[in-house]
Amino acid sequence: MPIGRIIIPSEGSPPGVFYPAPNPNGSIGDVPSMVLPDDLDTEIRQVFYVPLAYRRLLTAQIILVSAATGNLYRSVTTDFGKLCSDEAYNTHSDSITADIVAVTADELECLDVSDALTGIAAGDLIGVTFTREGTDVLDTVGANVHYLGIRLRYRW
Repeated sequence: MPIGRIIIPSEGSPPGVFYPAPNPNGSIGDVPSMVLPDDLDTEIRQVFYVPLAYRRLLTAQIILVSAATGNLYRSVTTDFGKLCSDEAYNTHSDSITADIVAVTADELECLDVSDALTGIAAGDLIGVTFTREGTDVLDTVGANVHYLGIRLRYRW
């Protein structure tokens, strides 16, 4: 199972961690990915841990690469709770309702999903469901989109 890699910051930079796509079934170049096909509603579920050094979220981003330029219609839901502390996995739940985000062909897109992580804390185990609603007329990408993983940037 892939684990997150903590990025040690340079002087003055905030720390971060990247959690790669959990079950790659494709790639974009040499980068493993999970494929979100065009004209299908596709869910990707991923789990990650908030480092104990975490104090405050700066940004949480889903990293994608689209094979074409257009509007991606997506939604995000989360469940989270403190690991090993008698909290339920879904003590906290949050979401981003379905909406469009512009994507450009072959660019590393960083889609902000911070609004779906309100109230996370150090030691939380977070489950994320990212959905591409490719059958919706508002999804105009017209090509596959590659899900690479989740990146957190935070203060410690």
